[in-house]
Amino acid sequence: MRRIAVLAAATLAAVPAHALTIRDDEGGSVIAYAMRMRDLAEPVRITGMCESSCTLYLAADDVCAARYAMFMFHAAYDLRDGERNENGTQYMLEHYPAPLREFIERRGGLSGAEIWLTGWDLIDMGAVRECR
Repeated sequence: MRRIAVLAAATLAAVPAHALTIRDDEGGSVIAYAMRMRDLAEPVRITGMCESSCTLYLAADDVCAARYAMFMFHAAYDLRDGERNENGTQYMLEHYPAPLREFIERRGGLSGAEIWLTGWDLIDMGAVRECR
C-alpha cells in the first residue's frame, strides 16, 4: 500500500500545475516570441495549429506536441514591409531543435514556401516529445 501511495505522489508531482497550451497560434513578430521565450517559466503543450514564429516554442526547455498538432515553418519577414528578415530567419533556425534544423537545411532552408509538419513528424524525427 505504501508503495502505491509513493508512486501516486511521484506521478502527481511530475504533472505541472500549469502549462501554456498552444491550440491556434498564427505567429507574429520573431522579437515578440523571443521575448516570450526568455520569460517562459511553465511547460509548453502544443495541441493545435502553431504557425510561423509560434514554432519558436519548440525551443522551450519543457515542450511537448500532440501527434495531431500542425506546424508551419517559413522564413521571417518584416511585418511592416513584407521584406525577408535575415536576422529573424537565422534566429529561428538557431533556436530550433537540431533534428528539425537539419531537416529544414536538407530542404534548402527557410524561404517564402511554407513547410507543414505534424506533431507526429516532429516526434518521429526526435525534435519534440509527445504530450501524454
